[in-house]
Amino acid sequence: MFLNLALEYVDQLNAGATLNILPSFEKVVQIEAKDFSEDLFETIRLKIQGECLPDVMPIDELMLAEMRNDTIKFANNSLSEKLGQILDCRSLIELSDEFEQRIKQYYKPIFKQNLEASRFKC
Repeated sequence: MFLNLALEYVDQLNAGATLNILPSFEKVVQIEAKDFSEDLFETIRLKIQGECLPDVMPIDELMLAEMRNDTIKFANNSLSEKLGQILDCRSLIELSDEFEQRIKQYYKPIFKQNLEASRFKC
């Protein structure tokens, strides 16, 4: 985080600008929040891959939907716990909404694959 802040200051100095601490800090916080959310998404993606292997399909559709909802709750809790003290409420809500949409998008092909496995089993 401090390295990103220092790099922001160097960029401003190189551009001949006057150092503006608050916007620089806000930009660093946004970078850190994005980095954390990317790491969290990768962790969640690997967890989903492990739980939704093709050889365990078909999974009951309600159970699969519950798994997706539990994943979203876990993500929201993780984001709030880690970023709640450095992001304002609106930014945290926007990040949570974006994250929820990414998780739902990731689950879409899994739901489709699960449906195909269910049809095949029938």
